[in-house]
Amino acid sequence: MSYGAMLLAMTSEYVEKAPMHDVEDYSGRKMVSISAEPSAAGILAREATGARLEAMNFDVVELADAERPPSGLIRLTAGADRRIAHTALAATARATHSFGLIWIDSIAALMPEEIEGIDLPEASVLARMLGLDHKPGALQPQLSPENIVIVGLRHADPAEARVLADSRVSAFTMTDIDATGMGEVMREAIHIASSGTQGFHVAYAPEVTEFAGWAAGSGGLTVRETHQAMEAVALSGGLLSMSVSGFTADLEPRIATDAVSFVMSAFGKRIL
Repeated sequence: MSYGAMLLAMTSEYVEKAPMHDVEDYSGRKMVSISAEPSAAGILAREATGARLEAMNFDVVELADAERPPSGLIRLTAGADRRIAHTALAATARATHSFGLIWIDSIAALMPEEIEGIDLPEASVLARMLGLDHKPGALQPQLSPENIVIVGLRHADPAEARVLADSRVSAFTMTDIDATGMGEVMREAIHIASSGTQGFHVAYAPEVTEFAGWAAGSGGLTVRETHQAMEAVALSGGLLSMSVSGFTADLEPRIATDAVSFVMSAFGKRIL
């Protein structure tokens, strides 16, 4: 993240300036830190993300030492494309000795890198995390393929499907969800991501969800199924961090509004 993006995130109106030096002083608090790229920061501010989390009894804080986060802190990161997930997961890897990943997305992002001149193609983000491209940026040993699960998969190039089959990463396609239901899929996904770990990261891309009149999400999860997935995350108590991609300046406001509502569900928002 550039300095300008960091500055915008740090000075956004929804961030409480609460320096943290002594982890013990903050035990027992529900805390979340928010970081965002410029376009995403505007969306989070417009949707009053910080205020809504505070209404759910979270302290929205800025970390004085990002390498030594206080116990119990959940990181929320938002950006324009799936590369933001790599940024967010790298931060989680630095703070956690073992964690899982629930990748809620229409694609697996396991494509072999074939695009010249691009350091990290969006379609290869998960491949980079797993070290499949043999480039810097792998997140082992903290993140193991056995603890990664993809939920909502509906597009896979043949080359990507071969990588997925050999990777030990679990995947639930839309066909699986239609057959067994989101509740059962999420129970299994949380079990996979939690086994032998301290918790898990959730990476969400809006394209996995079908919104009326939006071609990018056609054939995906329903809005209710997406909320159900996030509610299961909240009930599990295992969420360490979360990233949301697709928050660009041209994202339709109604879709951004629903995406932020999904975030609220993952953090524990309830009807009653």
